[in-house]
Amino acid sequence: MARAWGIGGFLLAVLGTVLGVYVANDYRQTLAFERERLSAVAELLNANLGEELKAAAAMLVAVRDDIPSMLSEPKGHERLSHRMAIICEGLPLVRAMVYVDANGDVTASTIPALLGKNYREGERYRTIKAGSDPGVSYLSAPFTTLMGNYTVSVGRVLLDGRGRFNGYLLGILDPQRFDNLFNALLYAPDMRISIAHSDGKVFFSTQTVPDIRGVDLHEMTGSPFNVHMTSGRSGNYISDRSTRSDSHERFMAIRTIEPRPAIFDKALVVAASRDTTEVVAKWRNTSIRMAMLYIALLVLACLGLVVLGRRKRAYRRLEIEAREMQAQAQCRLDEMNARFRAYFENMSTGAVQLGPAGFFELANHCYCDMTGYSAEELLGKMKPSDITHPEDVQSERGLMDSFWSNKLAELDMEKRILTKDGRIIWVH
Repeated sequence: MARAWGIGGFLLAVLGTVLGVYVANDYRQTLAFERERLSAVAELLNANLGEELKAAAAMLVAVRDDIPSMLSEPKGHERLSHRMAIICEGLPLVRAMVYVDANGDVTASTIPALLGKNYREGERYRTIKAGSDPGVSYLSAPFTTLMGNYTVSVGRVLLDGRGRFNGYLLGILDPQRFDNLFNALLYAPDMRISIAHSDGKVFFSTQTVPDIRGVDLHEMTGSPFNVHMTSGRSGNYISDRSTRSDSHERFMAIRTIEPRPAIFDKALVVAASRDTTEVVAKWRNTSIRMAMLYIALLVLACLGLVVLGRRKRAYRRLEIEAREMQAQAQCRLDEMNARFRAYFENMSTGAVQLGPAGFFELANHCYCDMTGYSAEELLGKMKPSDITHPEDVQSERGLMDSFWSNKLAELDMEKRILTKDGRIIWVH
């Protein structure tokens, strides 16, 4: 009997060790997997918002360069306002545009209520005038618009023929764009995504209770925002408890948005986070079940082989359950990637991706509608030059060669396209 108890005790000790190692390893894997998911969301936001900020800055430059000639024509301010309104419709990140002259007066705007207002004493006017660098996009501090929205703006300075300050062009970012994009990436009820100005103020968050818009993160000692900004890194993964009154710990992936090669005087910082309690909830429940099972096995150790058989079956069930949990998590990640692909397909501007050989690899619905070609006709079979107007092919090829050989950092051109039905359209 002593021998039987010895063998049983030894087997139970081995089982306890195995279960402890499994629980510890499963805990580490759970945290590592959540880190990968949150970091992936932060990186997706960096890529999307970076591209949209870069597009907004480029469009502001295009409009800015045309302002002198437009204002010299009859009803120039009306024409400028109309053009800005058309541009805003094609830029999902920009809700409104405003032109402010050298005296601080709004003389053209997509928002009629702003016409005639003077911002000479405003923070944006002083900042842009003091900088007066035509190559820099000036990101304002968060502010409340006439419509009651809390947001930021991107500005580009205008200089006269002598290089003196001659006003600025402003693009006001649309909070609804952040709302649509952020909510599309939420994969758990406890998940939060927020975006702040690099000076510290939060201007949008999926967290509504309590409302953290306007909160200055710089004033919170030891906040993840301050840790991230002082680290000098573009991305960080931080566990935060010190700044939360409810003592709940949150895992947080933070990313400074970098719309390279565009130059901004300030930056936007995005954070995706989850409540640690919810992250490990399934692991905790599994661990409790395993602990209860082990206690039951201790109580029933006297049953010998019966206990051993139950132990093996329970262990197999736990392994199957763990694999199912991982499979479910992978499925949710795949759904998140699918939502991102849907965003690309539903962009309001034509968008394509080219492979190393110059052939189309991706083309969204808008691009296919513009050209008349289906995705099946384009992908892997055609190049942009195949639908470029013959008179524009040579100039386009020269720019493309320079781009592929790294002589140009980006392509920016206007050309004519021959649609499938023979029409000619101009594209930028």
